Amino acid sequence: MLNHCQTWLCGWVVGLVAGAVGNPGLVKAVADGPVPAAKLHPALVRLAEESTGAVKAWVFFADKGMDSPQEYAEAIARVAATYNPRAIQRRALRGDNVQRGGALFDEHDLPVVQAYVDAVTATGAQVHVTSSWVNAVSVYATRAQLEAIAGLPCVQKLQPVARRARVTPPPPRGATEVVGGPLPAPRGNDPARSINYGASQSQLAQMNLIALHDAGYTAQGVIVGMLDSGFHRAHVAFNDPLHPLTVVAEYDFVDNDPNTDTEPGDPSGQADHGTMTLSCLAAYKLTQYVGGAYNASFILCKTEDISQEVPAEEDNYVAGLQFIESHGGDMSTSSLGYIDWYTQADLDGQTAVTTIAVNVASANGLHCCTAAGNEYHDSDPNVAHLIAPADAFKVITCGAVDSSGGIAYFSSDGPTADGRVKPELLARGVSASVVSPTSNTSYTTADGTSFSTPLTACVVACLIQARPYWTVDQMRQHLFETADYYVANGTYDPLYIRGYGVVNAFAAWRTCSDAGTVTLDRSEYQCQSTAAIVVVDCDLNANDNVVETVTVTITSGSEPGGESVLLTETATDSAEFTGSINLRTTNNPGVLLVTEGDTVTVTYIDADDGQGGHNVVVTDTAVVDCTPPQISNVQTTNIQPRSATVTCTTNEPTNAAVHYGLSCGALTQTATQGAFLTSHAVNLTNLVDNTTYFYAVEAEDEAGNAVTDNNGGACYVFATPEVPDFFTELFTANDLDNLGLTFTPNGSNDFYDGCAEPIEALPTDPAGGTTLTLTDDSYATVNLSGGATVSLYGQSYNHFYPGSNGYITFTSGDSTYTETFADHFNQPRISALFDDLNPGSGGTV
Repeated sequence: MLNHCQTWLCGWVVGLVAGAVGNPGLVKAVADGPVPAAKLHPALVRLAEESTGAVKAWVFFADKGMDSPQEYAEAIARVAATYNPRAIQRRALRGDNVQRGGALFDEHDLPVVQAYVDAVTATGAQVHVTSSWVNAVSVYATRAQLEAIAGLPCVQKLQPVARRARVTPPPPRGATEVVGGPLPAPRGNDPARSINYGASQSQLAQMNLIALHDAGYTAQGVIVGMLDSGFHRAHVAFNDPLHPLTVVAEYDFVDNDPNTDTEPGDPSGQADHGTMTLSCLAAYKLTQYVGGAYNASFILCKTEDISQEVPAEEDNYVAGLQFIESHGGDMSTSSLGYIDWYTQADLDGQTAVTTIAVNVASANGLHCCTAAGNEYHDSDPNVAHLIAPADAFKVITCGAVDSSGGIAYFSSDGPTADGRVKPELLARGVSASVVSPTSNTSYTTADGTSFSTPLTACVVACLIQARPYWTVDQMRQHLFETADYYVANGTYDPLYIRGYGVVNAFAAWRTCSDAGTVTLDRSEYQCQSTAAIVVVDCDLNANDNVVETVTVTITSGSEPGGESVLLTETATDSAEFTGSINLRTTNNPGVLLVTEGDTVTVTYIDADDGQGGHNVVVTDTAVVDCTPPQISNVQTTNIQPRSATVTCTTNEPTNAAVHYGLSCGALTQTATQGAFLTSHAVNLTNLVDNTTYFYAVEAEDEAGNAVTDNNGGACYVFATPEVPDFFTELFTANDLDNLGLTFTPNGSNDFYDGCAEPIEALPTDPAGGTTLTLTDDSYATVNLSGGATVSLYGQSYNHFYPGSNGYITFTSGDSTYTETFADHFNQPRISALFDDLNPGSGGTV
C-alpha cells in the first residue's frame, strides 16, 4: 500500500534517463542501482536478443506512490466518488472484500502513478496499455530501453507480454479419445419449450438450460462482458426487429477506438471468432437460432488482432477485463488464452498476468468464464495442458464435449500447478452451432473450447438473473455440485479431464442454502413506488407439495415501526418467497410511509442458518430519492456521416438516453448508454449522411426519477456531412444480367454518374493488350509508365493489381475470395465479379 519508490525519486530519474538510450555510459550509471539486470525476465532477454527492433514487455511498478495511510484513504475515496454505480452495487452484493467485511475498493483500484509512467516513456519506450489492477504498463521497447527501464527504482520487474494460444482445435492425434463416455442418463422430464430454438436447441438442452428458460430466467437485466477478436453484428440473428442485440458499451483495444465491429484495414476474418462466440449467447431468430442468454445486454471488447504481425494481446485482455468490471458488467466470458513463454509450472493461479487480472475481477464479484484450451489431454493426472487464465482461482474453466457428452479430443486437461481441478465444467465444443461469420443469413458449426465457454456462460448469465445474490464462490459451488460427473460419482474426475462434468443449469437453480437471504429489488426507490422483496431459504420449504409463506418486516426513517409483508413461495418446492409493498408519502394501512432521504430496511429472521446460528437477523437496505435529476451541457460531438455522439452531464448518476429522428415531432429512434454515470456520451449509429437530425435527452436516476431536456420544445439539432456514395451491390441475386455499367466522372460529391444500359455482346480485349497469367487466389502487378495514372474516387494511382477472384485493387494485391462488403471495402477496389474464381479452370473475366 505505502510508497516504496518515492515519486520525487522517479521524477529525478526521468531527467537522468532521458538521454540514456544513446549514451552507454549513462545507461550503465542508471543501471548501477540495486541489480536492475535481475528485474529482466530471462524470456524477455531472449526475445530482445532475437529481435532487431522493439519488443513488447510488461513493466511492473513497485507501489502506488502512497506516502501515508491517510493519503491512501483519500485516494480510495476519490476513486469511489466517480465509480460506476452499477459496479459498486455488484461489488457490495457479491464482492469478496465485502463478504469478508472489507471495503468496496482497494489498492488495485488506484491509478498507476503517472510519474512512474513518465519515467518509462522518457527512455523512448512506447506505452500501449496501462493497468491499475496489475500496477503495470505494457510497452514497445528496444533492448537498450528495457535495460534503462530496469534501472528505474520504481520498477519492480519486466517480462514479455504473452502471445495468445490457438483458438481453433488442432487436428486429431490418431483416433478420437473419449474419456468418461456419454451422459449417464436423461435428466428427467424435459419441459415443453416455449420457443423454437432452431439449430441451437440440442446444445442448450444438453446443459438443461431450456428448462431454466421455461422457469422464466433468460438473463434479463444481466450485463455480459465478452473479450474476443471483434464482433460483426450484421447477421439477421443479431437484428430481429422485435429482439435486437443490446450493446451497452464497447471498445477496440487493438485500434484504440470505440468500435468492435469490422473496420477498414482489419485483416480478413478478424471478427469471425468473436462473432461466433457472441452468437452462442446473444443471437435471436426464432425457428433458426436462439442464443442461451438472449435477453442479456453486452459489453464488447476487441482484444485480439488475428494478423501474424501482431506479437501479443495479453495486455489488451487485462485492459478489456477491467473495462467490463468498471462499466458495471455482471460477468465476463472469453474464449482466449495465453501460454507462449509461460510453462505449466507458471499456471499456479498467481503468476500469469491475465490470471492475476481475473483474480481481481472475481474478487469484485464479477463471475468469469474462460476456455481450458485446445491443447489436447492425456490419461496422466500429473501432466497438464492448460492455458492462462484457466488457472485463475475462481474463474469457471470450461472443457468441451460432443453431442453425446464424450470429451473432445482437443480439450485441455489439468490440474493447475498447485493441484486444483481444471477444467471444472463441460459443454458442447464439437460441432457447436453458431451463426456464420461470412454470411448474414446462414448458420454453421465450429469446434473448440472457444464455444463450450460461451455456452457455459449462458448458464451463468441466466443464473445471475435467478440468483443475483449468489457470490462467485456460491455460483461455482452450485454449478459444480449439480454437474453430471459429480452427481454420478460424488467427486471430480481424478484424471482432471472432465472436471465436475457437463453443466446442468436447471439443477443448479433448484439448489439453495440453509442460510437465508433477503433482498430488495432496488438500491433506491421513488417516493411513490413499489418495493419487491425476495427471501430464499431451504429451511422454509417444509413440504415439496405445498406453497408456503413467510413474513418479513420493512421499516423506513418515517415509519420506524414498519409494516409486515407476507411473502409467498414461487413454486411448491422452490424455497424462494416473493412479495411487495407500496411506498407512499402519505400514511395508510398496508403501505410504508417514506420521504426524501429515508433509508428503507427489510428484515428477515432466519431461525436456523445451517451453520450453528439461530434467529439470525438478515437485512437489506435501500434509500428513498424523490427528486428528478438535472441535465446540463448538452452537446453534439464527433459528427460523422454515419454517426455522432451526444454528450451531457447530470447532477447525479443516471442512465442517459437520446431520442432522435428526422423532425422534433417524430423522435422515433433511441440510443442509450446503459450505465449510471454523471458524464454521458451516447453514440448514435447507422445515420444517413447529408441529413438533419433532431433529438432530446432523457436521464433516469437509480430510483426511477426521469427528466427530459428537449431544448425548450425545439429539440437539439445536428446535420451529418455528405460523403460519396460508393457504387456497390452485393450479388445475392443476378439483377444486372445483360447490362453494361458505365461510370463517368461528373465533379459531384459522389465523383461519378452511374449508367446501366442493355448490352447484347461482351467487349473484347483491345488489340495489342498484355495477357496476364493468374492462378487460383492470386494477383498481378500492373505498373503504368510515362507518368500515366488511373483515378478512383479522386485518388490517382500509377499502378494497380488485377486479382484472379474478379477485382482490381490499388494499394496492394489481394487474394481474398469471400465476397462480403467488409472484404470489398477493406481497401480501394473495383469488383467486376467478386467470387471464388479459378483461372486455371477456364473462363474469362
